[in-house]
Amino acid sequence: SADAVEKYGNDHGTHVAGIAAGKTVDADGSVTFAGQSPEAQLAIFKVFSDSTNGASTDTILAALNDALLLDALSGQLKQLNYSVCTATSVAQGTAFLQEQAVDGIILDLGLPDADGLDLLTWARTHIEGLPVLILTARDGVDDRVRGLNAGADDYLTKPFNMQELQARLQAMLRRARQPAFTQA
Repeated sequence: SADAVEKYGNDHGTHVAGIAAGKTVDADGSVTFAGQSPEAQLAIFKVFSDSTNGASTDTILAALNDALLLDALSGQLKQLNYSVCTATSVAQGTAFLQEQAVDGIILDLGLPDADGLDLLTWARTHIEGLPVLILTARDGVDDRVRGLNAGADDYLTKPFNMQELQARLQAMLRRARQPAFTQA
């Protein structure tokens, strides 16, 4: 709706907006919203995918507390050629990581069953070098420092710019693939 575009910004759709009313998923996987013009839908969900060159095949676990945002983010990441797995709790995220390898995590701290830092701690203990980007509404300096000191590779606050999230995710995954610096 116009309220959601206003809340999350209207800069040609580079913000992800959680919109509850009238959402449908078409057979081809595209998401539409009843009562929205095509232009409004583009303003909400457009992703500038040309910057990925279609190259990514990385698997990302997105663990977020907002199901609508999780769905929208997953859809955008899939358009960018990421394989996306989702969780809405620390328990689901932990169970998923025990069963399947992923290349990175996008993690909300405000998960309903426990603090997202618990999932981060579990991942750091059990999966060496797994890149983690915290995506949360907690925007205080103490929260950012606590998240980074707990082992997050990056920290981004909501509302967020999708292009920035994409760039941070790509950089985080790129750094994870590089060998450790060694002196000659």
